[in-house]
Amino acid sequence: MIRIIFFILGAILVSANIAYSGAAVAMQNKKGAGGKPQQARPPQLPPGYVMGPNGPQKVLEVQEPDSSVEEEEEAAVSQDDADLDQIVEVLKISSQSWALIIRKADKAVVVDEFIKLFQEQGVAIQKPAEFYVNFIDQMAEGSPEMLDMPFERVLQVVSVMEYDFDNGQNKDMLAQKILGQQVYEKNKKRLMNTQ
Repeated sequence: MIRIIFFILGAILVSANIAYSGAAVAMQNKKGAGGKPQQARPPQLPPGYVMGPNGPQKVLEVQEPDSSVEEEEEAAVSQDDADLDQIVEVLKISSQSWALIIRKADKAVVVDEFIKLFQEQGVAIQKPAEFYVNFIDQMAEGSPEMLDMPFERVLQVVSVMEYDFDNGQNKDMLAQKILGQQVYEKNKKRLMNTQ
């Protein structure tokens, strides 16, 4: 954005002052030293002013677009990407840091990132990240030890519990295999009660 700054009031005051001082200089120049006329000198203009056709005028300050703002935004985005990459790497080992992420929106970004990792492996997870943020938070409240697992495994378990982990296998058989028979039975009852 180009910003042009006019200081109209300042220009008026300066030009009035220069006109006054210019008239005084002209009067002195007419007489000169010893009463002899001297050549008239142009009035001295303050810095930032030029003599225009209508008298002194302030030089316009034109500022180029502030690229530092754009650079700061790009740096913030790349910092966010670096932070996300670090969080994902930590969560690949253990999900303990999940509880340290305060904002649900940040957690949703993390879940989205892991959903993308599953997609790269040919697995589809259809429910939105926000759904899994709430589900994982609720599960972690009741069973905090689940956060000892890598986050990829946590997301796999909760998406299997929701019958939303589509890797081409029969979802019911996959749930029995991943959850074990006892948790599988409890989960079936939970799903029946929520419908």
